[in-house]
Amino acid sequence: MNNAFTTCLTNCSFSLLAGMAVFSILGHMAFTQGVPVKEVAGAGVGLAFITFPAAIGTLGSAAPFFGVLFFLALTFAGITSLISINEAAIAALMDKFNLARKPATIFYTGTAAACSLLFATGGGLYILDIVDHFTNNFGIVFGGLLEVLLIGWLFNLQSIKDHINPISDFKVGNWWLFSIKVVTPLVAGYTGIMTLISDLKKPYEGYPPEALFWMGWFVLIVITVGGMLMAKLKWQGEQSLVKGGVTYDR
Repeated sequence: MNNAFTTCLTNCSFSLLAGMAVFSILGHMAFTQGVPVKEVAGAGVGLAFITFPAAIGTLGSAAPFFGVLFFLALTFAGITSLISINEAAIAALMDKFNLARKPATIFYTGTAAACSLLFATGGGLYILDIVDHFTNNFGIVFGGLLEVLLIGWLFNLQSIKDHINPISDFKVGNWWLFSIKVVTPLVAGYTGIMTLISDLKKPYEGYPPEALFWMGWFVLIVITVGGMLMAKLKWQGEQSLVKGGVTYDR
């Protein structure tokens, strides 16, 4: 629990610091150019590889130094995120199919690398933008919303709290129960629903509907269906016992 709290607090603190830096830079660029912020602000990869480099380029002789620092920070952020995301999937493969780490890692990263070749095509940047938008704003948001609803309202949160407090330096109180049951579902639900309404009113970034379906909604469908099918597969070494006409898995 200590690691979980430290990770969350560090991540959120860095996000707040980065947010202040982003809006300060965008505001300065908009003011000096005499245009609205939305005309200088990019989104996603555009923000990282177009807007920020343009802002760093205005620093004169210090631009190369800060440019190196920025892209080094971006590189390490990408690598650490890649490791944390891949580790969850690799650990699941190891547990589900009783695989050693090396073959599980080779299988998963090889499959991911093959799929990512699509992003290296001529339209790869646009494909990445659509996939990133749908997986982050819908897949992760609604997946997290479903998770907190199930944990908060179908499980005994008090028993989880009683288990956490004796072994953690960070004690959780009733505020934690209230956050899981009410605050987080409201925030996640509002964010996801408002983004969905916005996308239904106006296609994301003006992309063709066919591209948004195949690279956005279809990807989410494949992920969801694939996850359900994987969940139905038996664990390696699992055996079924039949007692009194009822099947038990172990």
